[in-house]
Amino acid sequence: MTAELSTGVLAILSIAKHEESISLLVIESHGKFHKKAIGKIKFTCEDGELFQRELEKCVTEKTPVTVKSHTKGFNENNELVCEYAFTWSFKMREKRN
Repeated sequence: MTAELSTGVLAILSIAKHEESISLLVIESHGKFHKKAIGKIKFTCEDGELFQRELEKCVTEKTPVTVKSHTKGFNENNELVCEYAFTWSFKMREKRN
């Protein structure tokens, strides 16, 4: 789903900045539709700093964190057609011997 990907790419890029092994998982999603989505839909998510801040907390405190990220879908006329919220869970993986 493109909506999920628009938030997930920010999650993955935030993880890539760390050497530690971090798991990620979508644990919740919600969507709201404002009008019928026809044609190409562009999704935008501006939560990159939120992901980076929470991932830093996950790594430094070695504690699981969740991030609720929002994205909006716009049609070719730049009209808002839908909004989604995805909650991502991040957890440090244990080192194997």
